[in-house]
Amino acid sequence: MATATIEATATAWCSGHQRYEPVGEFNPHPTRKTGLQSYCYAWGVAYQKRHMAKLSSRSRAELDAAIPKSKWCPGYGDIPGHIVEDARSGFSRSKYRADNCLGRCKECTRAQKAVREAAQCCFTKDRRHELMSTYGYVCFYCEGKATTLDHLQPVERGGKTCVANIVPACQSCNSSKKDRDIAVWLQHRPDLDSVWIEVQQYVLPECERGATN
Repeated sequence: MATATIEATATAWCSGHQRYEPVGEFNPHPTRKTGLQSYCYAWGVAYQKRHMAKLSSRSRAELDAAIPKSKWCPGYGDIPGHIVEDARSGFSRSKYRADNCLGRCKECTRAQKAVREAAQCCFTKDRRHELMSTYGYVCFYCEGKATTLDHLQPVERGGKTCVANIVPACQSCNSSKKDRDIAVWLQHRPDLDSVWIEVQQYVLPECERGATN
């Protein structure tokens, strides 16, 4: 019994591999009883690659048939969410998405591109590696494995591309936060209260000082 207890605390069941994996191989999940995702990080990456390969291998006829007549666009910045009646002409193509359309319409995509180009992006590969190494490749939010960089305050909402405003993030947290204000996003993540305290006390003041320089 003691051995089983030790194993349970050191490993977790991976629904993808159908075997136990070290708990360090799992990203956190706020709503599961175990506090971990149901599958390990490695299986999730492999599944995503297989899924993307399957979507991208569709024929031109299949891709064309997947385009809906109309589609919801979540909007961007000052552009509110809206339905694009003619999705075929209103959205750019993406063979990696099930409906062969990007998530935002062409108008919102142009607005997003303009905002990002206006932001001063000075992050080279070396600086990216340096920042990720500083955090030990650990997600700033949930302490899972960091594979991306995220703006605490999105560029779309006035955030700057500076060291104080950029943190490593796992794909799950980055995708969940998207371009929402950090305060708004954390309101829906009670499991990250300690992160909000740190952001309020240290990170945001530093971002404000960087913005005035």
